[in-house]
Amino acid sequence: MRLRREAIRPGTACPRHALRRSGRTALFVLAALLAAGCATRAPEVPRTGDAGPAAGGLELPAPGVAAFEQRQLERAATLEQRDQLAEALVAWEILALLRPDVGKYRDEAAALRARIASQVGQRNAAAARAQAANDLDGAQRLYLQSLALDPSDAQAADGLRAIERERNRRSYLRKVMPPLPSKESAQNAGAAAGNAAQGGGAGSIPPAAPATPAGAARRPRDGD
Repeated sequence: MRLRREAIRPGTACPRHALRRSGRTALFVLAALLAAGCATRAPEVPRTGDAGPAAGGLELPAPGVAAFEQRQLERAATLEQRDQLAEALVAWEILALLRPDVGKYRDEAAALRARIASQVGQRNAAAARAQAANDLDGAQRLYLQSLALDPSDAQAADGLRAIERERNRRSYLRKVMPPLPSKESAQNAGAAAGNAAQGGGAGSIPPAAPATPAGAARRPRDGD
């Protein structure tokens, strides 16, 4: 117990995500095997004439282990149908550790890893394009989808950190820089300047009335 506490003491170096996930998978399989062994009776010694190993040299698992294996098979298939690929991969890895003599489980796990890697690459590329187009929300959503498929993906984690730095930079600039005039206010200011130039301004002198010619005849008034 002392060694276990020292291993998880804060400040120690963290292992890689893939090794940590494999360790959790192995512990889960070990616990399941122990539980299955406790729940079943000890196997009887085969009598003469009893069936030996299965065809092909594969050993048949204990009844409890076989039931656990069947549940994991059903779980892996269901999760893949729901497109929950990360959880399905864990189920196939458990089966591969539980039955290393079954090559199908290793093949299914390898195929699912390749499928996850392809989808993560596509999402990361789309996120990078959205980030370059200044769509930080869209890029963040795509990077999070990549991490949901592969929590150890470094490119998605770096992309999220870059988005957070950019948002912090913009927030700081908004605090220290004066606000820029809006488009509507700029249009109103330009219209006001145009009206002032066209009308001569508020303090301009109105044009004088035309002068009467000097030799023009005066119109007689009534009574003259």
